[in-house]
Amino acid sequence: MNRLHLRALLLKAKELSGHSEFVIVGSLSILGAVSEPPDAMVMSIDVDTYMKADPGRTGELCDALGAVRA
Repeated sequence: MNRLHLRALLLKAKELSGHSEFVIVGSLSILGAVSEPPDAMVMSIDVDTYMKADPGRTGELCDALGAVRA
């Protein structure tokens, strides 16, 4: 995943949730801090994120965006 992919995902999440602030954790959080992260750090297609103001609704986004919840 790269910044463009992440941006598209977050725009869709914003559209679905009405929220515009998301917290990203895990390896893909590097995309917010480094302009050209090492390839090994951006191989994942799973974005570990939650809505900053409403983390309890994150499961709804998982369902809508095609993720499988554990």
